[in-house]
Amino acid sequence: MFKDNLKTKLVVIITFLLSGMVFINAEQKGLIFSEVHLNKKNPNNIWLEVTNTTGSKVILSKLRYSTVRSPNIMPNKIKEQGGIEIKSGKSIILCSNKTNFNQKNQTNTKVYEIKVLGKIAEGGFFALKGNSKKGNYMDAFRYGEAKYSKQYKDNFGDYVVPFSNNNESYIRKGTRNKNAGYKSSKNYPEFKKSTPTPGKYKISERKRGE
Repeated sequence: MFKDNLKTKLVVIITFLLSGMVFINAEQKGLIFSEVHLNKKNPNNIWLEVTNTTGSKVILSKLRYSTVRSPNIMPNKIKEQGGIEIKSGKSIILCSNKTNFNQKNQTNTKVYEIKVLGKIAEGGFFALKGNSKKGNYMDAFRYGEAKYSKQYKDNFGDYVVPFSNNNESYIRKGTRNKNAGYKSSKNYPEFKKSTPTPGKYKISERKRGE
């Protein structure tokens, strides 16, 4: 009974997050996770770079983290403001500990603290929703050990971002199959291990991680 209820809640949450969105295409147009650093050994050293690759501003309205049941883990203050506005071509950083992030990184990018990101699990997924006048956008990726997120493969693809245990980060590097539709997991981008460069991602420089 518990498993059935949990499965039902998961379907409802995923459906709620994905409904009515314009899904990201092979050219990476939209609001995307552009670089991630998930340090399992240090919960205070977890951050996500989110970049707006469109030609107009986009509002990051929802952030979903499979470790937490809430369909939106952004702080209440940000929710009350309607989300975070990200201008065209700009990035923001979402981190588990802002003080720790600033001590380890130098960037002019806006940094937002979301403490619940520190509750890193063995594996799962992150997903976001962005709103704009031209439509809504969704992006997602699996992380950690693949066996813990295999149930999300049909929704979020078969590539899994590893943990960053030696201070490395993982940068978005494009899709494997430009002709694949949304239903194909191959339409989702992969990430490449790199030296952390938060706040410096540009769509014209996406080969930075290749």
